[in-house]
Amino acid sequence: AGVLSYRRRPIEVVLDGERRVLEDLTLATVANGRFFGSGMEIAPHADPSDGLLAFVAVQSIGAWGFLRHEAALRRGEHL
Repeated sequence: AGVLSYRRRPIEVVLDGERRVLEDLTLATVANGRFFGSGMEIAPHADPSDGLLAFVAVQSIGAWGFLRHEAALRRGEHL
């Protein structure tokens, strides 16, 4: 029910020293490994040994789009 009632809001982030406003955001995460939650491969290029964090933003897909693309998100095929 939470996914269906979620309302997207813009967020402001600083990435590599550059300030950005991300509009129409459905999901954002910072990861040091490839997987989170119940095995969702949200950051397939993240490497815990490189000392960097991966930022992944999913924009403009909404709740139904998120549900429709959830399998690709789980397999890391969204990037």
